[in-house]
Amino acid sequence: MKNEKYYKTKLLSVDARYEGDGWTWNSWNTIEEVIYLHESILNSPRKLLKFCRDKLEILTNDSKGKIQIDDDGYNVNIQLRSGETLFAFCYGEYI
Repeated sequence: MKNEKYYKTKLLSVDARYEGDGWTWNSWNTIEEVIYLHESILNSPRKLLKFCRDKLEILTNDSKGKIQIDDDGYNVNIQLRSGETLFAFCYGEYI
């Protein structure tokens, strides 16, 4: 039996603002306190975006091709192509 790893995460809604050289988080709110994500979902942008569309319904099908994923080592950020973070799965505080 193989070891399967799940990550405990917190889903955040992020308000970001542009500050000259890039985006920074202005504020954030917790949408869901605990979401367990299998490593295959958390480590795959395609699977994570599908999970956000199909299971969480925080993204629409219209977002396809307009969203990117950035893992900063503490959060997996769901961003517009401009780099503006919309949502984040915070996993760093649970490691």
